[in-house]
Amino acid sequence: MMNRCILILVLLLVGIGCNFASCGKGEVVFAATEVGTPTGDKVTKAIDSSGGALTSPDGRLTLTIPPNAVSSSTEFSMQPITNNAAGGIGPGYRLGPDGKTFSVPLKLTIHYDEHELEGTIPAEFAIAYQDKDGRWKRLRGVKVDEATRTLEVNTTHFTDVAFYTGLKISPERATVRVKGVVSLQVFTCRQRTVWIVTLPMEAQCTTVSLSDVRIFPAVPEVDGIQYGDAIKGTVKGEGAGMQYTAPEKKPSPDTVRVGFPYHYSRGEDEDHPGSTADVDRNVFATIKIVDSGWKASGQDGPTKYSGTICSLEEPFVLTVDHPLYTTGASFTPTSRVAGNAKYQGSAGGGIIKFKGSGPYTVEGMETDSPYLLWSVTSTAKIPVISTTGSGAAHIKLEPLDTPECNPPPPPAAPAGGR
Repeated sequence: MMNRCILILVLLLVGIGCNFASCGKGEVVFAATEVGTPTGDKVTKAIDSSGGALTSPDGRLTLTIPPNAVSSSTEFSMQPITNNAAGGIGPGYRLGPDGKTFSVPLKLTIHYDEHELEGTIPAEFAIAYQDKDGRWKRLRGVKVDEATRTLEVNTTHFTDVAFYTGLKISPERATVRVKGVVSLQVFTCRQRTVWIVTLPMEAQCTTVSLSDVRIFPAVPEVDGIQYGDAIKGTVKGEGAGMQYTAPEKKPSPDTVRVGFPYHYSRGEDEDHPGSTADVDRNVFATIKIVDSGWKASGQDGPTKYSGTICSLEEPFVLTVDHPLYTTGASFTPTSRVAGNAKYQGSAGGGIIKFKGSGPYTVEGMETDSPYLLWSVTSTAKIPVISTTGSGAAHIKLEPLDTPECNPPPPPAAPAGGR
C-alpha cells in the first residue's frame, strides 16, 4: 500500500512538473500597475515604407522601423513616462501609434549608462511592455551588448515599454564612518522556480537573504575576501539581507565593494531555449569609509581653538577665541593631511581689526594622538597700536563619540523599482 502511494505521488509530481515546465516557456508576467504619466515632451516623425528611425529626446531609446514595416506614411511618436515596472530603471516610454501592430518586427534599442549599472549587472537587464490590463510582460529575445552598453529587442506592437533589472542590491552606494554599519538588501524580480521548474504564476520582486540559498550556500565578500577582514571591514547575513561593518581605521583606498553572490535555477524560457542550467550572479554595493570625525581643541598663547571636524578631506571651520575677539577660521585641505587656513574680522564695533593665515599639516594620523599643526601669522590693529605675531598652533584631534557627523542612512529602494 505504501509503495502504491509513493508511486502515485511520484506520478503526480512528474505530471505537475511537465505542466510547469511547459508554462516556463511562456511569457514572464509581472503584476498590473498604474499606467505611467508623461515626464517629458513627445517627439513625432512621419515614416513611410522606406523605413527610418526615431530617437527619444534624452537619446536613451531608439526605434528603428525597417523597410516595408508600414505601407504608407505613418506618424510614429515617443514620449518619456514614469517607469512603474517592477525593478524599473530610469524612465519608461510611450510608443505611438498606440495599439498598432506590425507584420515586420521593429527594433527597440535602449542605451544604459554607468549610473544604471550600479548595484546590478547587464546580464539581468530586460525590457517589458504593459498590456491593456496593466500587467508587465517581458519582451523576449533581448540582446545585451556590454561593449556599447545597449539592449536590443524586436517588437510587433506598440504600447508603453520599460527597462528593468532582475537583480539589484540596495543601496548601491553608501558612506559609512569607521566602525559604522550599513544594512544591504538584494531584490530579485523573476518567476518562482523549484529545482529547474518555473512555476506558472505572476513574477514578483522579492528580497533575497543568504539563508534563501539552501542547496548552494552564498558567501558574501568584501573586495573578493569571503566575509571580509579587519582591514576592509566585514559582512554577514542579517535578516533579509546583509550587514557590512566598517573597520576600526579607514583603509587605503577608502572605498570597498561588498558583493552578494546569488545562485538560482533558471527554468526553460524562450530567451534560453533548451536551457535549465543553474545561474550564478554577483552584485556589488560600493561603500566609502570615512573617519569618525574629530573633536578639535588646543591653545597657542592666549588664543584657544575648538570645533568639530567631520572630514579632514573637506573644508571645515574652527573657532578662534582670543581675549580681544572670537571668530571662525576656514580650513581648506589640499590633501587629507595638509592645507591652508585663514581668518579675519573685526571687533569692538569695528575698532579692532584682525586677521591670520598660514599652512597646516595633520600629524600622527597613525597614532592614538593625532593633532593639527597650524603655522599661523596673525595681525591685530587698533587705532594707535598694531601687533603682528607668528607661531605654531597645536590642535588636538580626538575621535568623536557623538553622532553629529554620522551620515544619514541611505533609503532602501522599494522592491518594485525606483
